[in-house]
Amino acid sequence: PLVSLGAGAYFAFERAKNGEWGKAGCELLSGALGCFPGVGTAASTAVDCGLAVADTKQAINETKKQQAAEQAKKEQTPKPQQNQVLARRVAELRGIKPAQSQKKPVQVEKQQKPIEKGVWDKFTDLFSR
Repeated sequence: PLVSLGAGAYFAFERAKNGEWGKAGCELLSGALGCFPGVGTAASTAVDCGLAVADTKQAINETKKQQAAEQAKKEQTPKPQQNQVLARRVAELRGIKPAQSQKKPVQVEKQQKPIEKGVWDKFTDLFSR
């Protein structure tokens, strides 16, 4: 039973080094709960699962931020397709027919709708603080 307390203390120390004080407390609590057979072990497992979900959400959010930054860099440089579309539009406004080589279909990227927070997300937000 005391092994869980030692493991919880070690994991709490690692979390505290990274400045994740709330998660460090949960790690220590999980280790302490693991000292009690049966109900304590179940509660410890529940806390560990909550921490795993919070860590996964944090990793997903960081990945989304990185992807958004990369997408913003890509959007800053005009693409050849965008130049063709702009040239066609300018030619249309001036009354000039565009050349046949410029008549290529333009692919439009679909944008994803933001996902609303559900009950599970609100529950896991408690562990991510």
